[in-house]
This record gives sequence, C-alpha cells and structure tokens, in this order.
Amino acid sequence: MWSKEARLKITGKGNPNYKGSKNISNGYIRVSAPSHLQLQHLKPKHRYIGEHRLVVEQHLGRILTSAEHIHHIDGNKQNNLISNLKIVTKAEHNKEHHRVKDFLAKGGNPKVFVNKSKWHKFTI
Repeated sequence: MWSKEARLKITGKGNPNYKGSKNISNGYIRVSAPSHLQLQHLKPKHRYIGEHRLVVEQHLGRILTSAEHIHHIDGNKQNNLISNLKIVTKAEHNKEHHRVKDFLAKGGNPKVFVNKSKWHKFTI
C-alpha cells in the first residue's frame, strides 16, 4: 500500500508530467470545472467540460442548455476563439458536418471547404 506522501508524488501536481486541469478527449480540450452547475451530479474528478462550451458560456453570461451544440467554424476542435465558435442545434451541427463529408467524398479539396459566405479551412 502506498503512503499518502508517495501517492501525492506520483499523481497530480507532484508528478512532473502533470499538465494542470486540462486534457484532450476526442480532439477537444476539456477543462476541470468542479463548480459548474451542469456537472454537480458527477464525482469531482469527473467534472470536466469542453473548453469551447465554457468560452461561449462566458461570452453569453449564461450556461448553455443541453440542446445547444457548439460548432467550430474552421473545423479545428482546439481553436476555441469566440470568433470560431457558433451555437447550433444538434440537427444543424449534423447537417454541417455531413456537408463537409459529402464535399470531400465528391473529390473536393480537403484543405479548403467553401461555404456560401465564408471560407472554412479543415486540416486532415
């Protein structure tokens, strides 16, 4: 059995590989949010939320509903600048991603996807 001192040295801040309260899951940056109201039903060590959701919530000054999805306009899941984030419904989000997949399946250039009003750059 490890002593408390030994555990602290190998986990958390005592570990030289500790990266703080952020991690990456499925390409998204997730941050520790122990006091976030929508995560209170989880154990404290599982209270992580997508950074993109927190950025939008802070910008709006309110908590997003579960029906509000966040779309990364440029396709980069780690670009969480407010100018790159858009609130959409689940249906709108699925439609947007299917448009990109269809474009690429038809031989479209994977580096650039043209939307009617904006250029969207996707890295593959």
